[in-house]
Amino acid sequence: MMKGSAGKSGFTLIELLVVIAIIAILAAILLPVLARAKAKAYGIYCMNNLKQLQVAWTLYSDENKQRIAQSGQNSTTTYPIPTQYLPGNPMANWVLGAVNTAAGSAATNLAFIENGLLFPYVNNVAVYKCPADQKQVLGAPTVRSMSMNAWMNPLETWNDVIGYIGTARLRVFRRQDELVGPRPDMAWVFIDENPNSINDGWFVCDPNNNNLWYDIPASYHNNAGGISYADGHAEIKVWRDPNVLYATGNNRPRDPACPDLTWLQQRSSSKGSPNN
Repeated sequence: MMKGSAGKSGFTLIELLVVIAIIAILAAILLPVLARAKAKAYGIYCMNNLKQLQVAWTLYSDENKQRIAQSGQNSTTTYPIPTQYLPGNPMANWVLGAVNTAAGSAATNLAFIENGLLFPYVNNVAVYKCPADQKQVLGAPTVRSMSMNAWMNPLETWNDVIGYIGTARLRVFRRQDELVGPRPDMAWVFIDENPNSINDGWFVCDPNNNNLWYDIPASYHNNAGGISYADGHAEIKVWRDPNVLYATGNNRPRDPACPDLTWLQQRSSSKGSPNN
């Protein structure tokens, strides 16, 4: 500090520059910490959303003699929604529509959430979207970032889509009491999907293909994403495969040095179902 001719005190230029430098250093230290804290908070919020969806999934099953809400490649982008896709019809689905760019305005239309099989049990459109997902279509936020395991009561099985026959066919779970391989605490139901991968509400992980990610998990939360299980619990799973972390679309190769794909395969399906 120095005294001016009028007796007033003030900072010298050097002192001012030192203060600015200290503030810049503190900002450089604190901003990454705050960013990680924000990502962690989003992760907790996301996990809570998944738990609510999981409760809705269980309530639906309990009211339908243990039958699991249907999933599948039912990605109508037509509104009003065609009758065959609505509850009470064979093509009804846990959620309707798609949220990729090709879906256009359907990707931002809440009717495709509200007319799904699970909405009456959760009655909250916010739980379908991770707060960290900033994806937009036509300048508006998309309505969903969650997808369901393709082996959970699909309208068309992945076995048939890909053409698996005989012993290559994998378990398809139509009812909760069929969850024996994997068991309920290991069988995932909902997953936060990568915004560059997500389209319909059907997430394919194929235990027969050890080389390919058909759909890609999200990694918003410090390289992690949310996932829920048939027994009702949820977690934030850290992903390490660079083909997950930096995916720009579907159908990506796995990193052979990384166990991420194997981890998810073991929790998706297995061999030996009578409903395959």
